[in-house]
Amino acid sequence: MSIFLGEKLTDVVQAIVSGTETVIRPKSFLSIGVSSRPPLARHDSDRNRTSPFAFTGNKFEFRAVGSSQSISTANAVLNVIVADSLVQIAAAIEHEIKAGKNLNEAVRSVVRKELRAHEAIIFNGNSYANPGTKKRRSVVCRT
Repeated sequence: MSIFLGEKLTDVVQAIVSGTETVIRPKSFLSIGVSSRPPLARHDSDRNRTSPFAFTGNKFEFRAVGSSQSISTANAVLNVIVADSLVQIAAAIEHEIKAGKNLNEAVRSVVRKELRAHEAIIFNGNSYANPGTKKRRSVVCRT
């Protein structure tokens, strides 16, 4: 299973992993060739609907459940996974603090380690495009 983050959130993740400062992209606009219309902001989400778990501007969408199925069981499982992961991350942060790091250093260290360990699930490509096309862009893709 992969996750779509979009270019802006992927930039943040890559900056954390590499230990560099995040460069904020300027807002981009669609060019529709009509000068009498006001500029239309380009939406930074998965518009082609190919990712099973996509960041859509201000939230994540879970799209792996079939249209005739209830999302309730999948949501319950996802919530348990998130809760368990947060317990593990809190324990790792506490361990780093006990080792002598301050809270900010401990959080940065644990978040960087977790993102490095799991960045293989990030796929911002176009699953409809041929692998050789320019539109396909992925950080790392495992299927």
